[in-house]
Amino acid sequence: MNTMVLKVCDASQDVEVLYQEENRPIIEKIVNIQEAIKELNAMLGYEHQYELDFTDGKYLYVKETEKEAYYVYLMEEQKIKCTYQDKGYSLSHPNSIFIVKVNKFTKRFKSISAYCYKVFEGRNTKLFDYPFPNMLSDNRICTGTVRNAFVDAKQTIMDVLEANYTHEETYFLNHAFRNTKVAFEYLSNNPFPYHELASLNYSLDYVIWRIKND
Repeated sequence: MNTMVLKVCDASQDVEVLYQEENRPIIEKIVNIQEAIKELNAMLGYEHQYELDFTDGKYLYVKETEKEAYYVYLMEEQKIKCTYQDKGYSLSHPNSIFIVKVNKFTKRFKSISAYCYKVFEGRNTKLFDYPFPNMLSDNRICTGTVRNAFVDAKQTIMDVLEANYTHEETYFLNHAFRNTKVAFEYLSNNPFPYHELASLNYSLDYVIWRIKND
């Protein structure tokens, strides 16, 4: 059982909030009236948004409504395995941030968006085009025939990344790397070339703002 107590004073826009979720300790904080309304709506099931520790290296932000959920997930540089033109590759994959949109009724993901970053700076993190092939407009990944049953964000993202790539072009600044085969051969034997990323001229804060207002 969740419990929330609000203390409101008509002489101030601040609200004192006491909140307890099941067996967790009581949380006490002071927020403005609009933030208190959001907290109350969340408890009533209208919408739930929360930010996690920006240093945890996994989930950065989550928004849930009755019908949909958004998961903003951070993945640091690592090796991934995939195929292109029937050849297997082990590639250097860059620091990336993914947004997984899920239908809560069907428990299937609706879309995945991807961005790259060079240095993580919380909300001020500068974002870059995700350079791998299989991209659509608005930074969305073409998921092709990948199963879209949603288990968790990490598993869903890895299912998509470690799949069969079909698009012949990438989105690197280097024209030679825009050929998928050339790029994959390079990434199989070299560190990821962050200097070849195209800037999007906005930060993580803007992306989260768009999700909040969707």
